[in-house]
Amino acid sequence: MLSNTTSKKLQSCATRSRCCKALTRHLVGDSVGNLSLKELKQLESRLEKGIAKIRARKNELLSSEINYMVKREIELQSDSIDLRTKIAEEEQRLQQVTIARPSVAPELNPFTALDMKCFFPANLFEAAVHAHAQAQAQAQAQASLQLNLGYQQLAPPGAGDVAHQF
Repeated sequence: MLSNTTSKKLQSCATRSRCCKALTRHLVGDSVGNLSLKELKQLESRLEKGIAKIRARKNELLSSEINYMVKREIELQSDSIDLRTKIAEEEQRLQQVTIARPSVAPELNPFTALDMKCFFPANLFEAAVHAHAQAQAQAQAQASLQLNLGYQQLAPPGAGDVAHQF
């Protein structure tokens, strides 16, 4: 008796497995050539209902994500406003300190030496011009220190009477 019940259950499970495999093949579009018109319509209906559920869930997730992003944008804008306010307050405080003690406090204001448009020192070009002038002066000083031994090099014929000194 036990074996008879077991064999019936086994046959039932095998039948179910075959039906599920066939249904899976139908759902993915395989083995639909042998289906009748009624079965094809039922399959199409099932697929449309499944697609509708999938699209509804996708839209729900996208809507949730959009709502989160909108809230995050508002939070970030609020944080940005707070930070800009803090920066402005700190600049005012530093300016007041600089005005209160102009001879002592210039080094307290980090913005005094910066051009606010590009954050480079405002006198950067002047420093480069000064360094170039110093380099030229040193080169001239070295040139005047070179010994002139009086040697002359004659120019090639046809080049005129220009002589070069070393």
